[in-house]
Amino acid sequence: MVKGPPRPFKDSIRCAWRGIVYAFRTQRNMGIHLAVAIFALAACLWFSVNVQEWLLVLLAITLVFVTEILNTAVEVVVDVLERERRPTAMIIKDLAAGSVLISATVAALIGAVVFLPKIFR
Repeated sequence: MVKGPPRPFKDSIRCAWRGIVYAFRTQRNMGIHLAVAIFALAACLWFSVNVQEWLLVLLAITLVFVTEILNTAVEVVVDVLERERRPTAMIIKDLAAGSVLISATVAALIGAVVFLPKIFR
């Protein structure tokens, strides 16, 4: 494949934004993740968390969104490449979904570590 000149930065941003919008429009869980993220950020404000706790919460939120977007990308690639249902295709999708489950679980644990002591104080 012959490569042309590099893509302008603004085009790269536009493509990335289009991917994020696609994930939100097509993946129900992205809306759930967004609602939980907004709730967590509001809790950070409510409980006046310190800088380190803010960073942990932001990192957890980012991790969940990134893994969900990568999971969506993997699902789209598998659907394009596999016209019929095959066990290996399902394994690939399950692995990608597992990464989301792990990141969401870790995010919930971070939320518990940050917020439970403040709730029970």
